[in-house]
Amino acid sequence: AKYWNSSVNDVEGTIMDIKGKVIHRLFGKWHEAVFFGDPPSATCIWRANPMPMNYEQYYGFTKFAMELNELEPSLKQLLPPTDTRLRVDQR
Repeated sequence: AKYWNSSVNDVEGTIMDIKGKVIHRLFGKWHEAVFFGDPPSATCIWRANPMPMNYEQYYGFTKFAMELNELEPSLKQLLPPTDTRLRVDQR
């Protein structure tokens, strides 16, 4: 979709057999959920997780991204001094 179009976040696709016959349909919004089948009886196959509490304080990171910066004591001794998890601005 074009940037200024109201369907800018929409995604849709089809799965076809070897003969080109459509056997499945996918649709949704890339930032909300993706569905399998035909509306209104389609099945949700992926849904974005809600943002964690205080995500604004963590640069809008998801829970997954926040956990990437976690530094466990047992891991610290195995990391090189250049690992980004040791940076003060990451703490």
